[in-house]
Amino acid sequence: MALTLIANYSKRLGLPGYSSHQFSVSVETEISNINEVAAESTRLYETLQQSVDEEIQHTGFVPDEGYGKGTRPTANGSTNGNGHSNGHSNGDAWACSEKQQELILKLVDEHNLDKGQIAPVPPATNNRMLLHCGGQVIERDALFGITTPPATDTWFPLSHRHLVVEVENQLVDAGFNLLGQTHAISHDGNRYFGILEVSQFGNMPQNGHGWVVGLRNSHDKTFPAGLVAGTKVFICDNLAFSGLIQIRRKHTRFAVRDLRQLTARAIGQLGTHLVQLDKRIEAYQHMRLTDSRAHDLVIKATDCRAITTSQIPEVLAHWRKPEHEEFRPRTAWSLFNAFTEAFKEINPHTAIARGEALHGLFDGAVALAA
Repeated sequence: MALTLIANYSKRLGLPGYSSHQFSVSVETEISNINEVAAESTRLYETLQQSVDEEIQHTGFVPDEGYGKGTRPTANGSTNGNGHSNGHSNGDAWACSEKQQELILKLVDEHNLDKGQIAPVPPATNNRMLLHCGGQVIERDALFGITTPPATDTWFPLSHRHLVVEVENQLVDAGFNLLGQTHAISHDGNRYFGILEVSQFGNMPQNGHGWVVGLRNSHDKTFPAGLVAGTKVFICDNLAFSGLIQIRRKHTRFAVRDLRQLTARAIGQLGTHLVQLDKRIEAYQHMRLTDSRAHDLVIKATDCRAITTSQIPEVLAHWRKPEHEEFRPRTAWSLFNAFTEAFKEINPHTAIARGEALHGLFDGAVALAA
């Protein structure tokens, strides 16, 4: 009896202007022996992959960065940066993916909301952390315009644009809302760090903090592309990160080809980290601290390299005289934010490592398993 094997190979590439290009091939074949399944599956995969990779390079029309701006009038005469109506006449671009924007506009129409009250998503608040050591905050379009160095025989750099677009698409596909974003570069554009503010239905920002996703990439072989889960405290813009996920170990020949699969896996892990961060913060908020216990944690923070000895006076100053009413209660959460105030003066890549160490210290203090 003949056995039928059905194989499908599909690939989608992110393109400028929030667009994408997708191509897939399906094939059906028959084998006579079940022992042939493994070998035939391998052959089919290689054949389909080669076919798709060859054809997907012909993208056809690709919109440039200015495509659609001011060229598609809507019923009320207004346009925005990607040709969709948003009810405004200022032409501001939406700082979210196309899928996210379409969902928002669909909900507006379904519930008969006033489109005049629906504004493009604002960028995330700039944080001093991103300006450290010659770093500069730049607009999304400027980031996408940075030239990626040519590949060599052993090194294949990933463009900053490709990483950002793929992560945004995967976040939306996974059910995340994109609330805002900030992008920064340093070392002549060779090093990138971005912050995407996100939420999920049923997990909206609460208790004065929200979720952020940190992105990093380099064109000078400093570090591989990666994602990290984090939190942002709204009243002070304090950022703290935990759970760095490398999208890949190094810039390899098939980095771009495998980016979608690797990013999807990373986003899946990221969601778990974000929920865990909420639980951690709730535990910090309920733990009372005496001054002596707080001072002990500050010293232990230097032992685990969450801070340097030179930062001790700054942390203690924020603990003893909080700038915000929310941090006057003598809790582990208030002390945690005294630390993250000091983190504003360090570069984001250092802040990731120190955030991991700080969460580990506080998890131990509140008897949580890190």
